[in-house]
Amino acid sequence: MKKVPLVMMVVFALVMMMGFGSAWGDDVTSPNSQASTTYKIVNLKSSLCLDNSNGETGNYVTVTQFSCGSGSNQKWSLVSGCSQGYQISSSNSGKCITVQEANTGDGGAIMQYSCGCGNNANWTLYQPISGYYWIYNGNGKCLEVSHANTGGGAAIVQSTCKITPEQLWSLQ
Repeated sequence: MKKVPLVMMVVFALVMMMGFGSAWGDDVTSPNSQASTTYKIVNLKSSLCLDNSNGETGNYVTVTQFSCGSGSNQKWSLVSGCSQGYQISSSNSGKCITVQEANTGDGGAIMQYSCGCGNNANWTLYQPISGYYWIYNGNGKCLEVSHANTGGGAAIVQSTCKITPEQLWSLQ
């Protein structure tokens, strides 16, 4: 068994023992029946929205958090099509949330890039606390606001999953 899945199983087992979780892999929607549904993805700690910086539409655009607004650069769709999980696609650009350069370590920068099915672009949502989700990728890393920053423009990175507010997201 690979090391990352074992670590994830231990973390999830601890979460379940603490009474925070629901069933393993609780999905938020059925993307096949609601492909046009868009969400604002809001961080618990900062109450700011996942944002594709400046509404840009190209590859290699940094994903940050910013004050929630009505722009399409803060609207995201969960798209199935890979063998497991979702691609998270920007309504503004049609590009997907991806870990830059397929980085597998903590602190890997999140950007938008042409959608693909690699571990760095395939995401699963798990609900360890009612109303909030870990959004983790095929590398077993969760989306996180870098350094628990609560300011607008703060970078989004991947990091080892833990139950902290900077890693918990609601879909609105």
